[in-house]
Amino acid sequence: MTGNNRVFLIGLMVVIAFGAGCLLGFFAGVGSTKAGSRFMREVLSSESPAETEKPQLITRKAFQLKYPRNWKVDTADEDYEPDHLFSINSSGQSTVTFVILEKSVDQKEHVRIHENAFVPKLIADPTRTEFRRWGRFEGNGVELKGHMLHIVRGSVRIFCHSGKNSSFTVIEQTNDEDAPSVKPGFALVENSFTLTDKP
Repeated sequence: MTGNNRVFLIGLMVVIAFGAGCLLGFFAGVGSTKAGSRFMREVLSSESPAETEKPQLITRKAFQLKYPRNWKVDTADEDYEPDHLFSINSSGQSTVTFVILEKSVDQKEHVRIHENAFVPKLIADPTRTEFRRWGRFEGNGVELKGHMLHIVRGSVRIFCHSGKNSSFTVIEQTNDEDAPSVKPGFALVENSFTLTDKP
């Protein structure tokens, strides 16, 4: 890994961790009162079923994927970068985020970095299950399950795959109540995602 690439990667991880910290801090503050906790439960359970028929398509130089037609790419995010860093938000509060790099990386290290951004800030004491496959890709992954901000039960799945010329990390986040509506959408993204040979 060259110096410039290392700086870019470290900067990217810092931005993601900082953004996650700010968001989690806000929700933790709101959820610290009874009224706030009730409000948070309502906010976190506003999910509509993923519309997987006639899905939307993203085609970029390095990758391609499909996602439900009632989900949206978060182009308003100040860190949005369509080739390297973006999130697809469900109709409620669930999300799938991609970090795509044009280089090989240490899969276990990338999963660890992202896991540390969620534990214990989002999930204080989660159950942890490792897995090795996401869609058509082999790599390193972990699923974290537990109480999110001490309000609702949910899960975060983190997976990293690295090849010779490219790598990606994907993060899926939802709560248990919304999971039945969201999982078909996650499956659509997972099963349709492909990397090109030359990103």
